[in-house]
Amino acid sequence: MQVRQSDLASYARCAQQKKLGDLAKAGALDKRPEQLSMTAYGSVLHYAIHVLEKLRFAGREDALAKAHSTFEYYWDPDNIHQVCEPVTIWAARQTYLGLQRKGHQTIDLYAKHLDGDQSKLLGLEVEFNLPFELDGEQHIFHGTMDRLSLRKTSGSTYVNVEDFKSGQDYKHLRWNAQFSGYCWATTQRAFWDPWGDDAESLHTRFSTLARRGTWISLRNGVDRQDAGWRGPQDYARFWACVREYVKAVKADIYPLSLKGDVCEYCPFREGICGGVAVPDPDHGRPAA
Repeated sequence: MQVRQSDLASYARCAQQKKLGDLAKAGALDKRPEQLSMTAYGSVLHYAIHVLEKLRFAGREDALAKAHSTFEYYWDPDNIHQVCEPVTIWAARQTYLGLQRKGHQTIDLYAKHLDGDQSKLLGLEVEFNLPFELDGEQHIFHGTMDRLSLRKTSGSTYVNVEDFKSGQDYKHLRWNAQFSGYCWATTQRAFWDPWGDDAESLHTRFSTLARRGTWISLRNGVDRQDAGWRGPQDYARFWACVREYVKAVKADIYPLSLKGDVCEYCPFREGICGGVAVPDPDHGRPAA
């Protein structure tokens, strides 16, 4: 089984929503899921931010201008499909022009953030597929890191896994399994294969360094939030999460969200999830 980080996150958010999403991608549903405005905005902003970093790393003086033009081009409704699905649901107080202005402001703020950044960039959008054995079965762990760098604290160098987020900030980042899984991935020799001839030396060089996660919130400016250090106990918790996920998928168990915090803007809003009705604001109110 291929276990993707996005699968784990989607299952945790609402397992039934994840299942419906998989069915939609496979063409097993008549209706495609809706696309939320903030989700599409985040995809386009991520793309533009990566353009900014890649061109700056290459020494291009026009990096910032190219990032702005990239965002402008792909945020256009005629072009957005090249990055993600077009917007079909606009959340309250979100407009095309409003998010457009916010995107350009965020790009400028991130450029200023990079001016003072002291990290050594190792990679952007680092994709990996790592084999692992769990309960006697072979699987593949797939993920894509937004940013991988080397940083220093008190004179000691560490490997920093950084993730861009433009939506709601998470709490309890110290327990976040994504950072644990990604940090574990950097400890594996196969992770460094894309670096070619340098793979072996990089793996050896970094094998003794500490790992740390950082959440880069782009929701309101640029806010670096520490997700904490990662080590063997964190990796053990991550594999416990993976084990339960694999068992649930094999058993075809996809429970609905009990909290309902993802229901209002669920991409599947027409009662597809087991025939559950979608209530209006006055549902259950006594008749006058």
